[in-house]
Amino acid sequence: MTSWIEGPWETADLDLLQQRDLSQATRELIRQVLQPRALQSDLLLSHARLYFEDFTREECGPSTSDNLQKKLNNEKSSTDSLVNYFCYVLLDFATADRDLDEAPLASVLGVAEKWNIKDALVPLIRKEMKLRKNQVELCDRTKADILAAAAIQSPTTATT
Repeated sequence: MTSWIEGPWETADLDLLQQRDLSQATRELIRQVLQPRALQSDLLLSHARLYFEDFTREECGPSTSDNLQKKLNNEKSSTDSLVNYFCYVLLDFATADRDLDEAPLASVLGVAEKWNIKDALVPLIRKEMKLRKNQVELCDRTKADILAAAAIQSPTTATT
């Protein structure tokens, strides 16, 4: 009902409540990207703090609510500018720590699929990361295996 009154979200024209919701959704998006323990490197956590200075490793646990995700995926509130915004945040995390190889990209693809924005993200990944279509498709198909392998190899899995 609220989306009928508010109309579609345009990132350039958000009111205060929409800005708050977008901020919360961005934080949730980052939490989901960093949920795999292997991705909680010092560099990626520092990168998350560029978005939210109080972001902590403890926030990276399983999500307790997907209400914001559902709200933002609503056809009434989802716009190209909003989808592009989330895609660029995801791309930012896919490229922030090159030492983690394909793991950040695998996580980002999984989150984008969950948020129903993968179709918009893949061309952006191909363009900005200069990857071929088959490279992205292979990473997408094997994302669970990539994240499992990263968890085994990660020194952060030993520290809890």
